[in-house]
Amino acid sequence: MSALFTLAYAMGRFTMEVIAEMLNIKSKPKRGFRQFFTTKETDTYGIQYDVVRNNDRVALDVAIYEKGRIVRRDKGTQKNLVPANFDEKFDYSALEEYENIQGANGGVAEKPYNQLIKNTAEGVRDIDDAFDMAEELACASVMLTGEFPIRKGTTIDFKRKAASILAYDAGRDFGIDTVNPEETFILAGDFLVNEGDAAASEIFTAILGPKVWLKMKNNPIVQKQADIRRMDHMELTTGSENNTAPMESLTPQGVYSAGSYTFRIWTYGGTYKDESGVTHGIMDTNAMVVIPSSYDFDFTYCATKAMQGKVGSRWPKLIKGKRSTYKIENEEECNVQIGRRSRFAPVPRSIDKIWTATILQ
Repeated sequence: MSALFTLAYAMGRFTMEVIAEMLNIKSKPKRGFRQFFTTKETDTYGIQYDVVRNNDRVALDVAIYEKGRIVRRDKGTQKNLVPANFDEKFDYSALEEYENIQGANGGVAEKPYNQLIKNTAEGVRDIDDAFDMAEELACASVMLTGEFPIRKGTTIDFKRKAASILAYDAGRDFGIDTVNPEETFILAGDFLVNEGDAAASEIFTAILGPKVWLKMKNNPIVQKQADIRRMDHMELTTGSENNTAPMESLTPQGVYSAGSYTFRIWTYGGTYKDESGVTHGIMDTNAMVVIPSSYDFDFTYCATKAMQGKVGSRWPKLIKGKRSTYKIENEEECNVQIGRRSRFAPVPRSIDKIWTATILQ
C-alpha cells in the first residue's frame, strides 16, 4: 500500500481536512425558530446588548440655535451577557483506521488515512448537529418564555410583558366549539401593534403547535368562517402557495385573516432527544407564537478560547467565529481527540414583538 505523506505531515493536515470533509456532510434541519434570528459575530468574550421597548418617541420641532432635546438610551435596557461554553470532543484514535494509517517506511497508508478523515468528519458533524440543536432550543426558549438558560442554574430573563405570554384559558381553547379562534388572533395582533410598535398592515407569522392547528382547522366557527368567505382570504389548507417564503422545518398551512390583521400560519413539530434518549417537542404542541414581519432578533456568536503558539510556549487567545476547532493529544490515556467549541446567545432586541399563548391543556 503506497504512502502519501510522512506521518507528521499527514497529522498536521488532518484537522483541516476533517473540517473540509465535515462541511460536505449534510446536516439535519433544525432551524425552526433559529431562522428568525440574524447571525452576528463578535471578537469579545461577552456581549453588551440593548432591548428595545415600544413607544415611539416623536421628534420635536426646534427653532434655529435653540437647544434641542438630548436623547439618551435607557441604561436599564443595556445588559452584559457572557454565554456558556459549548465544548464537545471526538476521540478519533479509537477508530480502527487510526491503528492502520502508518504504512511502510513510516509513511501514511492512503486508504486507512482517507477513511479516518471520513469517519472523523462524521463524528464532528454529530457534534455540530448537537450545537445546532442547542441553538434551536435557545431560540425556542426565548420565543416561548422570554428566557435564555445561559448555563445550568443561570437564566437570562429578557423581561417580556405579562400580556405577551398568556397561560391557558378555556375562553381561548380552540378545541371548544363555542370559542372563536379569531378573537385570539386579534388579541395577538393588538398586542404586537399597540405594545410592539408593529404596523397593522404587516403580515404576521403565526407558529402553531400541531395540536393547536388540528383543533383550529376543525373548529366549527373557523369552518363556518371559511365557508362564508369562500376561502378567498382564509385558505387554511392550501400550503406553500399562500406562504410566500419557505421556512426551514416549518410546515405552511395557509393564510388567516382576523379583524384587520393578516396571519400566515405555520406548524412546527420538531423534536429532540435529551441525554437520556427521551424525545421531546422543541415547541409546546399546545402553544402558539406570533411575531410581525418587523421583528429584530440577533443571534450572536462570541469569541472562544484557543491555544496559540508553538509547543512549549503556547497561550490562550480569543478566536472570533461561529465555532472553533482544536486537537488534544492525551499522553496519559494514550488517545487523540478533535474538539469543537461554540459560545452563543440569542438576543430578541425587539422584545415586545413576540406574543405567545398556551391554547390547549
